[in-house]
Amino acid sequence: MKLFLSSALLPPGLRSDFLKLVGKPAADTRLVLIENAADLYPPEKRGFVGRNEEELISAGLQPTILDLREYIGHPGQLEQVLSQFDVMCFSGGNTFYLRHLMKKVGLEPIIPRLLEKGIVYMGGSAGTVVAGPTLKFFEAMDSLDQAPEVIWEGLGLVDFIPLPHWNTPKYQEGLERLRENLLTLGKEVVTIMDDQVIIVENNVQRIVPG
Repeated sequence: MKLFLSSALLPPGLRSDFLKLVGKPAADTRLVLIENAADLYPPEKRGFVGRNEEELISAGLQPTILDLREYIGHPGQLEQVLSQFDVMCFSGGNTFYLRHLMKKVGLEPIIPRLLEKGIVYMGGSAGTVVAGPTLKFFEAMDSLDQAPEVIWEGLGLVDFIPLPHWNTPKYQEGLERLRENLLTLGKEVVTIMDDQVIIVENNVQRIVPG
């Protein structure tokens, strides 16, 4: 099982760590980029979506954009498509909307099977949070209104609760309160600064740079 969990998707200084995890050079890495967490954002707040794509391209990757909404009611087809890639990348936006959509398209059982095949799960911000065991208390950072159904359970790909954007000044006060609340759940909370990632490989986790 391989996971690459970050705040900012692929920090420039950590490209080599990412490619080492994948086990292929950038030109040979097939990456599918799922940006649905930002579906309901107004145009003026979607600038980070384009920046994410540019960062991946500047790293030598050629991301294929996939819209989960096109596979509602077709989980078998979705799994077949995702199986063709080396990396499935879920970028940022609204955590609760992304989690709802993952359930609606039937991704919950699919992702673990893909991980067993060696496909890397890559998350940025919302894509990182949903990989953890719970979304409880994250309503302090994301609106619940965007999700037709609020799902409090994360995918449970990792046992710890990842907390991205830890060093972002405009979020810091809220993140500190969020961390205090999360600690009451009895789970490990791992904070991630915007220039850091959590790499999980064979059930061993490490923060890079440490």
